[in-house]
Amino acid sequence: MSRIASTAKSFNPVLNNVFEKTVKYSYGRTHLRDPEACQKIIDKLDLTHHYKPNNFNIIDVNPGYGLLSSMLNYELKPKNHILIEDKDKCVSTLTGMIDELQNKSNNDSFELYKKDAYEWETYSDLIDKDKLISPIVQPYEKVNDDLLIVANWTGMRDESIIAQWVGCCGNRNWLMKYGKVRMVIFVPALSAMKFITEPGFRKRRRTGMKFSLFTDSKLVAITEAAEKTISEDYKIEDKESDEEKSLRGSSSNGGLKIPVGLGYDPRVLVRDQPPVITKAQYFRNADFAVIEVIPGDHTSNEIANIEYFMSSIYVTSAPLKSSITGVAPGAEYLLKLIPKDILEKKSYELTNEDILEIARAYEEWPFKPSLEDSYMGDFTQTEAYF
Repeated sequence: MSRIASTAKSFNPVLNNVFEKTVKYSYGRTHLRDPEACQKIIDKLDLTHHYKPNNFNIIDVNPGYGLLSSMLNYELKPKNHILIEDKDKCVSTLTGMIDELQNKSNNDSFELYKKDAYEWETYSDLIDKDKLISPIVQPYEKVNDDLLIVANWTGMRDESIIAQWVGCCGNRNWLMKYGKVRMVIFVPALSAMKFITEPGFRKRRRTGMKFSLFTDSKLVAITEAAEKTISEDYKIEDKESDEEKSLRGSSSNGGLKIPVGLGYDPRVLVRDQPPVITKAQYFRNADFAVIEVIPGDHTSNEIANIEYFMSSIYVTSAPLKSSITGVAPGAEYLLKLIPKDILEKKSYELTNEDILEIARAYEEWPFKPSLEDSYMGDFTQTEAYF
């Protein structure tokens, strides 16, 4: 079977001919199989200036095939590199990689932790129970240089995990209790299109707002758009926009010409300049993006009082002046407290400052519901969360 040999800068030559070029497993996730694609991501991240060799830890979640993990390890040289993976074929591949490194280069930084990455206890156990690493708590004035998280959440059911991790950034709990811990996350393309946005982008929903409020995030890399992804995101209907009509191809099946980056916020693409991963450089036919997420300056406490009705605001495209009156009995009073320019905005147009201003205005509402009543009456938890 054909195996990978590469001259990529971050590819460990000890691993020449260790990784198979054709991999017949994915366990529902997308994995990189081309060292050049991994190199694009590593170069874009430019992490060597942030972490000292042999003086920090990596928690690597769902590494799967392990090619990117091996290259990050060779580039950054962490003291400990924990691979959280419990899928049998992935475990076999990773075990072979680790054995090769130990036998030929005395690299003993890798530790394969065969636990379920979906379980919160996995992360606390590796630190508190199994004591594989001992992260250092660092102040929120700077990015934590003792711990780096890398994760592959490109599966169909993984979007909720990503949203929960962002919630931890706002709550400053879980691994974020150690400070501003950088996360490099592989996510489904459609999730990245909703999550990494600027105010005014129509796909922006509640979690997109939280990404903006609770984190400093950016697009690190994107894949070539697949027709399946675009057909899911851009429905061809009688009311399609002029932009969508111009993208329609001439094929008999009504396909689309698919420009790279279609579906993302154009301002984010200009801002972050993510490199493009081609279809030949990964396996499993599902588009993804790589995002960098660092906890920001705001916390969930700052909007805790309005959390219960944020869903109802984000399920509608009506201006705030219309949607906010239905959040609770007597909510019309809020129209007197929230600045008029904010009331005229639709939910996807709200900035971080707008959200914080709404929270401040809510506190001034003399007839606001008690916290208990607020959450008992919140039945609007729909896809708007994401």
